[in-house]
Amino acid sequence: MVTYEQGLPDQVQHADGKRRGGEMCETITSHWGCAADDLSHKSPSALIERLAACRRHGANMLLNVGPEAGGRLGDYERACLALVGRWVRSCGEVLYAGEPSALRCRGRDFVLVHGKQYYYFCHNVAIRGNEHLQSGEPGDGLQTVSGSMPPVRRVAWIDNDEPLGFTQQGESLTIDATRWPYGTQGVVRVAVIETA
Repeated sequence: MVTYEQGLPDQVQHADGKRRGGEMCETITSHWGCAADDLSHKSPSALIERLAACRRHGANMLLNVGPEAGGRLGDYERACLALVGRWVRSCGEVLYAGEPSALRCRGRDFVLVHGKQYYYFCHNVAIRGNEHLQSGEPGDGLQTVSGSMPPVRRVAWIDNDEPLGFTQQGESLTIDATRWPYGTQGVVRVAVIETA
C-alpha cells in the first residue's frame, strides 16, 4: 500500500506488474484537526476532483474532518460533505467497485471498468445555455477514449440517462459529450459505455 500525504495519487505497479493499492490522506482545511479561527476550507468541487483522481488509480481517499470540542462537525464540514455525497450517489456503484483501466483520455479524464461496462469520467463539462459560466478547457463536445475495448452498443450520462452520440473505429472511441443542463454542474460527469 502506498500513502499519498496531501498529494494526488498515481498508478504504482509491483515488480510483477500487479497494481498496488493506495490511499490519499487529505484534509478539509489546510492542516490536520480542527481550529476555531481557520477559514481555509477546501470547496466541495475540489474534494470531488480529488476523490475522482483517487479512483482513477484505484486509491482510497481518507478525508480528515476534525470535530469541534463538543464532538460535532462544524456547519461548513457537514454542508460540504453533503454536497460531495450527492456527487458520490450520482456515480452509483462504479465509484466503489470500478477498477482502473489502461484506456487513455484527454487531460484528467479517465475510464473505470466494472463488469462488462466502462465508465468515462469527464472533467470541465460546460453548462448548457450560458457560455459565460464555463471555465478552463471545455469537457463537452467530442471526447476521445483510446485503447482496446469490445464493440460499444450505447453511451449515456449516468446522472440523467441521456444517450450520447459516439463512433468507434479500431482502438478509438469518440463520444459526443453534451453539456450539463442549465443550473447543474456536478464537477466531474460520468458516462456509462455499454459494450457487447
